[in-house]
Amino acid sequence: STHTLSTYLYQHCPVAPLVFFRGPKMATLAKAPAASASSSSSSSSEHFDLSAHFEQTNCLNEDASRPHTNLFLAEGGGVCESDADEQLLLRVVFKSAVKIAQLRLDAPAEEREKMPSSVRIFVNTTDLGFDEAEDLVPTQELALTPEALAADRAEKLNYVKFQYVSNITLFFPENHGADTTMLSSLKLFGTPVIQCDMSNFKKQGCT
Repeated sequence: STHTLSTYLYQHCPVAPLVFFRGPKMATLAKAPAASASSSSSSSSEHFDLSAHFEQTNCLNEDASRPHTNLFLAEGGGVCESDADEQLLLRVVFKSAVKIAQLRLDAPAEEREKMPSSVRIFVNTTDLGFDEAEDLVPTQELALTPEALAADRAEKLNYVKFQYVSNITLFFPENHGADTTMLSSLKLFGTPVIQCDMSNFKKQGCT
């Protein structure tokens, strides 16, 4: 019967829900309305601080008394400052792949000349040195203004290029004229990539 066939298809073929409409002479099949786009996109627009997903971090040319780990302090108050010159090269390795949507960098407002003027961002690379960070084409490069760095404002990244990030490297090549560069906070916002073990799934269908 129509009811029996509809029940069988719903239970064994969950690809697309079906609705039966009975006409005067025969029953015809029609796809049920698709879910609204707004309901699916609302959850994807939420991004979170990814600090809990950091597995390892390191920074080249940091002042040992003002290390990069100060950038991740929950209570704030610390700074990271370069040592021999104005350049900093910071790397973050994640516990598992993530999607990154925004980057927020802060610097002390009173240290305007020590604020970095740009950042070159690389994803999924081997450990980079300063020469490589200067020569390679970055995934994205951002100009940084003192106003933005002092405003607690996140910068949007080119999201399509940051969809499966295992590690990220941030290279700060120069500042606004000081001998050293200083930052007070670094946050990455996004979502973890959900990975499924396909061996746990059984093939389903109408057989």
